Amino acid sequence: MNCWSNNAGNINKRFVFIIAIASVVYIITAINSSGYHHPDEHYQIVEFAGLKAGCNTGNDLTWEYDAGIRPALQPMMAFMTIKAACIFGVTDPFMLSAILRIVTALLALSAISIFIWALLPTIKPENRTIFMIIPFFLWFLPAINVRFSSETFSGLTLLLVIAILQSPNKRDIAYFWGGITMGISFEFRYQMGLCFLGIFLWLLLVKKSTAKQIWLLVSGSLLVLVVCTLIDSWFYGRFVVAPVNYLRSNLIDDMASLYGISPWHYYLVSIITRPTLLIGISIIASLLALCIFDRKNILVWCIIPYVVIHSCIPHKELRFLFPLANLTPLMVVYAWQYLQSKLTMQAVKYIVSPVLVVMILINTGGLVMLAGKPAGNGAVNMIRFIQHQYPCRKQVYCDIRYGPYTVGAAKGLLAKFYCDSSLTVKDIKEPTAHFFSKDALSLFVLPKGDKSRITMLESLGFTAQKESIPAWIEKMNRFYKVYPSSMSLVLYSKQSNCKFR
Repeated sequence: MNCWSNNAGNINKRFVFIIAIASVVYIITAINSSGYHHPDEHYQIVEFAGLKAGCNTGNDLTWEYDAGIRPALQPMMAFMTIKAACIFGVTDPFMLSAILRIVTALLALSAISIFIWALLPTIKPENRTIFMIIPFFLWFLPAINVRFSSETFSGLTLLLVIAILQSPNKRDIAYFWGGITMGISFEFRYQMGLCFLGIFLWLLLVKKSTAKQIWLLVSGSLLVLVVCTLIDSWFYGRFVVAPVNYLRSNLIDDMASLYGISPWHYYLVSIITRPTLLIGISIIASLLALCIFDRKNILVWCIIPYVVIHSCIPHKELRFLFPLANLTPLMVVYAWQYLQSKLTMQAVKYIVSPVLVVMILINTGGLVMLAGKPAGNGAVNMIRFIQHQYPCRKQVYCDIRYGPYTVGAAKGLLAKFYCDSSLTVKDIKEPTAHFFSKDALSLFVLPKGDKSRITMLESLGFTAQKESIPAWIEKMNRFYKVYPSSMSLVLYSKQSNCKFR
């Protein structure tokens, strides 16, 4: 602790500088990351918020609204943020969604800073600078941490839970605030209950928390559940217990499996391959090292139940791991601290150092790529371009399965938030030359992988006016494989732009 005290001033200055740089990266990423990675991020939050704003009715929302299975906490936050922005004259939907992302970025910077500062005493002095850097700058984290999504908000509040429970010299009342934060995280995403089950067992079996501390934790969580049940009931206009409805719908009725099933090893393969192979192997190796050599670590008790139980559920998606993403830096640093004591100077010089250089280069490239990339396949980027460059447009043809204005024909999957009254969206149902030629004044938006229709359009004199993803990002994606390039969108028209209404 003496070393910690003597270096506190230097650490403070270093930390402030790192946060300043991180703020620039996060704000740039938030501004450029228009749209959504998964439809739920928009249709289950922003469009739900439109219900209370008077923009939507229950008929405009997805089946989850009818089933009463989604928590209303985050839609209410979106509603209040958008209303506040409108008071100051901001009504452009693209600006409003950017404000949601910037607010999320600021919350992320705060939560990560609190987490780092709370856990810094557990890190060896020689590793503290790297621990202050990685949680902000691991290449995929800024892109996740600026999303106004349930995965992001539940993950950020998970950081706060661990920070509260791991803080040294905390009083018993901290358990109450830890319970409050647990409840909020759960209300953002019900699956977080798996993490908190593991943390609860850790408190009982490893931490040996007292009965009073456990009661304060539980009472804080229950208070949030009661308040959020009232919010849900107000939102739906009827009394609902959304977590129970969610459990019944997705586990008992198995509605989730309708969206696809994956093998048990999906998450294992994803963790290894999706962050790039070198970084992915490091993450898996770090988790294994903690499980073997530091089984009493709170991260083990938090991560393992979540990943194992999710692996047993048939429907799997990479985004389901996003709430755990911000724990990766701490896990890697803990594992590195164990490995440090086992390495010789020769091993560090000839093996570890070259590997770290390669990882830094990979990380820097990924960070730059995602700082400039729109979310998903760039659908909302395309909508914004059409509305700004073609204000006199009459109709837009697209494949409604892939956007930009829809993600299918199901109830509630029209992005009304971004659409205006002059727009007519039509589905391409007839891939024939006659179909395309009769609408020469229309706009056509197709996925890049739809080669047959694109060839037909080009043969009729249509030219590509805009791609939803910048070309330089397309090139970098060949290595990082963040999204399927065939799903990025291309706008075709016989008119380059339209300057009149």
